[in-house]
Amino acid sequence: MSKMLKTRYKAAIYLRLSRDDGDDKAESDSISNQRAMILEYASGLDDVDVVCEMVDDGYSGSNFDRPGFSKLLEAIEQKKVNCVIVKDLSRFSRDYIGSGIYAMNLFPKWGVRLIAINDNYDSVKPMNSNDELMFSFRSVVNDIYLRDISVKIRSHLDIKRKKGEYIGAFVAYGYLKSPENKHEIIIDETVAPNIVSIFQWKIEGMSPSAIADKLNDLGILSPAEYKKYMGSKLTGFQTGKNQGLWSHVSVQRILKNEIYTGTLIQGKTTTASHKVKKLVEREKSDWAIKENSHPPIISKLMFDTANEIMMRDTRNSSKNADTYIFSGLLFCADCKNSMIRRVSKYKDSQYVYYRCGTQKTTGECSNHNIREEAIYEMVFQTLNAHIKTIIELQNVVKNMNKSELSRNNQSKIDKLIKEKEAEIKKRKQDIFYTHQSLLDGVITQEEFKDFKGIYDEQIRTAEEAILRLNEEKAKMQDNVLEMCEWMNVFTELGEVKKLTHKMLVMLIDKIYVINKNSINIVFKYQSEFEHISKILDTVENTRANMIMAG
Repeated sequence: MSKMLKTRYKAAIYLRLSRDDGDDKAESDSISNQRAMILEYASGLDDVDVVCEMVDDGYSGSNFDRPGFSKLLEAIEQKKVNCVIVKDLSRFSRDYIGSGIYAMNLFPKWGVRLIAINDNYDSVKPMNSNDELMFSFRSVVNDIYLRDISVKIRSHLDIKRKKGEYIGAFVAYGYLKSPENKHEIIIDETVAPNIVSIFQWKIEGMSPSAIADKLNDLGILSPAEYKKYMGSKLTGFQTGKNQGLWSHVSVQRILKNEIYTGTLIQGKTTTASHKVKKLVEREKSDWAIKENSHPPIISKLMFDTANEIMMRDTRNSSKNADTYIFSGLLFCADCKNSMIRRVSKYKDSQYVYYRCGTQKTTGECSNHNIREEAIYEMVFQTLNAHIKTIIELQNVVKNMNKSELSRNNQSKIDKLIKEKEAEIKKRKQDIFYTHQSLLDGVITQEEFKDFKGIYDEQIRTAEEAILRLNEEKAKMQDNVLEMCEWMNVFTELGEVKKLTHKMLVMLIDKIYVINKNSINIVFKYQSEFEHISKILDTVENTRANMIMAG
């Protein structure tokens, strides 16, 4: 009687390691240790020949989107292997449902043997009900473990973001990771001047495409190429035939990135779950925003100005920033829509004028036109007068005692604190009267708990507000003069000799055209101007009253 031929298995060993799902036992779970264990185990199997190895080093077990696992399935499909050996089921997958589908359905259907050494699982060996239950239990435990680790990692990263620690793999162009602390970033002095130039050129009226062309003409490496260049541990710039070039997209990305003002914004995206790795956008309220987290390359004013220009359809020439000096600034005083620039030509002469865009398209607004030269003269006179007023205001501020300046603001804060203290007192009285109602049988115990919970929350909120107000009050005593820093934007210009588009965008928010002889200019920092003016008026009145009383 002939002996039955014993099936020989062509085995693939599968190795996986990832810190993303908690595989932080680097020594015991390392790729090399997994390999050594599997090969030693396979050598004791007389019906298995190891023919290949698939590795996923750095890939999570939360899903099957892994290159090594894909190669494993390809080898199975091509009949190159009919056995898979892993250290344990968690190396194969931490997805309970997915691992069950492969182990209990697809692999048996394909005639593939699965061996998980540490779990004492071999699919060719008969399983009793207890074995099946234990297999399912281990799969569930792996899935729960992965979810728990994912929650802990997310929480840990959120804490780091809120503290202002940088957790990205790569730093934005213009910055480097600090050699002393990988969660701190420092200015890359080599390319930081390029960032400043990009913002300056934008404010002067150049388009992102024109800026990109200029950077390429100067032979400055694009962010991607500079990153490669720094990877080679060389310094300086180089040119190459196939190097990547600057584009309007890369320029816009820099212009919109607040990191250059010293503000760190992280957590804009997240994943739906520990199993679904597709990135989704978070609400802005959920972003981790930390101001003054690192040294700025540009000022907040420069950033805001450049971005405001981008938001407006300036239509400036890339070669001459003053071609349309009032672009994006002129609005109809009636309908509040933009004024449209027009050129009137007659024989050898021409003049520029603006008209209401609404009136031109629908005829629903008044037909008031205004010449550009008239706007120029009115803006020129009004701007110089405003600068002169601010210079005088600044001189008064500098000559005043700091305590006098802060007294008015502090009194406002003191008033708010008293209001919050009164609110706390009122809520405590409400709790007392509500408790009396409980004792009198007017309300139930459950209703009392509900009312008390509401009052306790209101008290807690008011107490937190008082803490913030006291902190603001203490800070104000040292930083009163910082309220007046915006004045430097105007006073550093002195007397204006000629208007430029860059100057107007930095100093003026909007210009409303009333008629051909009248405009209304809304300056930047208008609310700050009015605020400090009121404070100074209060200080002067206080002085006058003190003199009269004396």
